Amino acid sequence: MSIIDKIDKIEELVKNIENINKSVLSDLKTLQNLVKEVKKSSDIKKKSTKKSNSESNEVKKTYGITEPKLLPPNVYKFIEEALANKKLSEEFITSNDIFVKFTTTTLVARTKVNSIIHNYIKTNNLYIDKEKRSIYKPDNKLKELFEMSDEEDLNLKNIQTFLKRAYDKFKLDDNKDKTSDEDILAKDKSSDEDISAKVKKVKKVVKKVKKEKEKEDDEEDDESE
Repeated sequence: MSIIDKIDKIEELVKNIENINKSVLSDLKTLQNLVKEVKKSSDIKKKSTKKSNSESNEVKKTYGITEPKLLPPNVYKFIEEALANKKLSEEFITSNDIFVKFTTTTLVARTKVNSIIHNYIKTNNLYIDKEKRSIYKPDNKLKELFEMSDEEDLNLKNIQTFLKRAYDKFKLDDNKDKTSDEDILAKDKSSDEDISAKVKKVKKVVKKVKKEKEKEDDEEDDESE
């Protein structure tokens, strides 16, 4: 190859390198743009998820007392006796589906329980002052439900506090049962661990005996030889 040919070859290679560089730069720019688009899309999605979670949390905060749940035993007993003794108005009973088949498994929202108690007070005229109906005169059934002392008063402002007390008592009893279950599970786990330890010990003894037996057999073979 002559010098001229070599120079031509070099020029050709340089052009190729330049073209490659241009292609690489173009690809790099495309890559950078794609990365920006992906990042932008990801940020939008994160903001959307954050907003969705925030809205979901807000719903949960307002959903608690409106969610139909099983009634605490003391609340169920109060409503059951009120129905049996006709202590609720007929109009109220017929306008609420929960009374069609009212059992211990009926799901009732706390807001509905609040309505039942207010109807009970109204139907039985449990007001200290007929003109001022914000102060109540609880009968023995309400006192039993709210676990009220003789010194405590019942009125429009604190009735929710008493209702919460009735529900909180149910939660405490429920937690006691859960603790009991946890103790049982812990005991079962402990028993499983004891059994596992014993199995390991047996395996160790078996391994030791096996090793000693193999040693004895080797010694017998040596003596026979």
